Amino acid sequence: MTKHSTSAPAKTGQTEWRTVRRWMFRFVAVCLGLVMAALMGEIGVRLFYPPDCNYVFDPYVGVRLPPSSFFFGGNEGRIWVRTSRQGLRDREHSLAKPPNVYRIVVLGDSFSEAVQVNQSETFWSVLESGLNADRVLQEQTVEVINFGVSGYGTVQEWQTLKHYAGQFQPDLVLLALFPGNDVRNNSRKLETQVGTPFARIENGELKFDPIANPIPPGSWLWVKDTCVKWSRLLRLIYRTKAALQSRAQTATATPLTEPGLDIQAFIPPPDAAWTEAWEITRLALRETQNEAKRLTAKFVVAVVTNPIEVSVDTEQETALKRQLNVEDFGYADRRLDEISREFDFPVVHLTPEFRKRARDEHVWFHGFPETRLGTGHWNRDGHRFAGEILTRELPPLIRP
Repeated sequence: MTKHSTSAPAKTGQTEWRTVRRWMFRFVAVCLGLVMAALMGEIGVRLFYPPDCNYVFDPYVGVRLPPSSFFFGGNEGRIWVRTSRQGLRDREHSLAKPPNVYRIVVLGDSFSEAVQVNQSETFWSVLESGLNADRVLQEQTVEVINFGVSGYGTVQEWQTLKHYAGQFQPDLVLLALFPGNDVRNNSRKLETQVGTPFARIENGELKFDPIANPIPPGSWLWVKDTCVKWSRLLRLIYRTKAALQSRAQTATATPLTEPGLDIQAFIPPPDAAWTEAWEITRLALRETQNEAKRLTAKFVVAVVTNPIEVSVDTEQETALKRQLNVEDFGYADRRLDEISREFDFPVVHLTPEFRKRARDEHVWFHGFPETRLGTGHWNRDGHRFAGEILTRELPPLIRP
C-alpha cells in the first residue's frame, strides 16, 4: 500500500500565508507612514503657515465672514485680518447706536472687505477719520461700519442691508459698486461661483430666492468640506492650486481682462444674458434704496474704479479700445447715472479723479509688489485716495 505525503502542501500553505502576512505588514506600515507624514505635515503647516479665511454659509447672502476669526489676507498685500463678533471685517461695534453718533454702513464686495491692506488703511477707515477730523456734524461722531464681503453682487448687498446691516440703525447706506464683476454676480446665467443666491424678475419686480446649503450635512461633499476646514494642510494644497491657476491666467492678462473681471460690463450688453443682468442690477439698486428708506437712512452709490481706466500705462487701454471698437469704457458709469436719475439717489464716480492723478503723478492705485501693478484690488494709495474723495463728496449728503 502506497503512503501519500502531506508535508509539501502544508509547507506551501505556510509559505503563502507568510507572504500574505509580509504584504499585510508592509501595507499597514505604509498606511501608518502616510498618516504620520500627514500629521507631521499638518503640525508643520499649523506652526509655520498662517491660517486663511473659512467663510460660513448663509441662506440670504451665500457666505459670510466667520465671527471672531483671525486669518491671513492672501496673495495681495499679505495682511493679517481680524473679524468682529458679528463677522465683519471691522472693529467691534455695538448693535444699538450710541447717543450722538451718525452711522454709515458700507455695502460692497472684495474692495470693501479689503483684506489686501491693514484695517486703518481701508477707504472706509480713511472716510471715518476724515469726516470726524473735519467735524462734519458738530455735535455727532461719525461711525462707519463695513459689511463688505468678497464676491458679493448687488443682490447680496441688498440682502445684507435687509437682514444684517439694518440692525445697526444706519443713517446713511454707502454701496460701493464695482461694475467689473458686480453686474455678473447678479445673474444666474453668468455667475459661475457656487453657492450664490439670486433674484428673478417677475412682472417688473425683483423676487429673491434664498438658497439651501449647497453642501448637505452627511454627504460626501460635507465630509470633504469638513476635512478641508479642519486641515490647514488640505487648505494649503487647494489654495496653492488656485494660486497657480490664477497666476497662469494673470500672466497673459491685461488689467481689464484679468481673472474675475468682465469687459462686457464696460460696453453695451452684448447679449440677452447681459441685458438681463443689468436689469436685475437696476432693480436691486432700487430695492436697496427702498430698504434704506424703510430704515430712514440716506442711500449713496460709489462706483469703484476698474484697473485699466486708472492705469499709468495708457497703451493697454488704447489697444483694448481698438479691439472692442469703443471710444471709452464708460458705459457702466453712464448706465448707473441713468439708474440714479430714475430712482433719485446720488452716485459718486471715483474714476475721473483717480485717472487724472494716476496719469499726472504716475501713481499706481491697483496692484501690489507680490502680484503686478495695475491689476487686482486697490493698494494703500487706492484706498487712501478713495477715502479722501468720499470724505469730500459725502458731507453735503450727510448734513441735514
